[in-house]
Amino acid sequence: MRTDKSSGLSLVSRFLVPAGLLIAFCSASFSEEEFESRSVTDEIEELKEEIYSINLIKSLALSPSQIDVILAQARLARPYFETRASMLKEVHQLQVSVFREFKAEDELNRGLSDEIIARTARAEQLEKEINDRVFARVNKFSEKVYAALTPSQQRLVEEYKPFLFPQEKTERDLHKKSDHRFRALEELLLEVNKMSAGQYRIKKSKMVGKVFSQIPRPKRPVSSTKGAKRADRKKEMAFDEDADAIRARIAAVFDMVRGMEKKDLEVEAGRIIENELLLSGKEKLLRDLARIARSKHESLNHVSRFLLNPAVIAYLGERRSKAKGGAQVGAR
Repeated sequence: MRTDKSSGLSLVSRFLVPAGLLIAFCSASFSEEEFESRSVTDEIEELKEEIYSINLIKSLALSPSQIDVILAQARLARPYFETRASMLKEVHQLQVSVFREFKAEDELNRGLSDEIIARTARAEQLEKEINDRVFARVNKFSEKVYAALTPSQQRLVEEYKPFLFPQEKTERDLHKKSDHRFRALEELLLEVNKMSAGQYRIKKSKMVGKVFSQIPRPKRPVSSTKGAKRADRKKEMAFDEDADAIRARIAAVFDMVRGMEKKDLEVEAGRIIENELLLSGKEKLLRDLARIARSKHESLNHVSRFLLNPAVIAYLGERRSKAKGGAQVGAR
């Protein structure tokens, strides 16, 4: 169904931040030349995002019905993306104006007025408000797309690391496969999976030790006679995963692998090694903290960012047309 662009933008504008709010804060007019550099930079970033999206879509081997779902949701999401881009342009103009005034007052070294402090804080906040509202809404459209993907496709999307050149991904995969430690761990997981209960019980401790010896661990500061107390304090503060904790984590991974189907393990082995075995306690904590931080602020999930990107609607339409043997599909 065709969406009227003007009415769509009007509705989304009301959903976001009233344009009058931006005008109230803006106190200067801007020429195109002032924002030419920013526009070029934005265009480059948009093109790179489109390439990232296309590269992911190529790797997913989507069926015609899956493309239909993605196209439907992408068309619904597009007005939100377009309105966000339009409003952010106004916000960026506002920010330049406000920060120029902020800089002028700051250079006088007479203290900052309450008015300029309030206007600067508000200019910073506006962009976050727009992003939060748009991202939350667009992520809702991603739910139907995610549900239409197979488990393996979902995993590809979730773990996708954007790349421009195909050889980038090839080199990543080859490096991983050529790493001796990585291949040894992969073979060990497959061995654990096929063991009988008796064999596993006898060999488990030895295998845990084998993996433990291959996991890199951060080194603690070495104590010295001079300034030993300070070195001891550094030791206490140093982040080093406890050896027993590492062994317990490895054992838990082995127990998990035991319950997996062989075909599933063959697909999942790489992810398990990277995210469960080779991941240190410090890295895991940092990832958890980052995830918690992200959960407090809306951001586009990978489906929204790459599959609902308005720039690839036409590309998806072409793929859908080819998949149906040349049937015409609108890419509106």
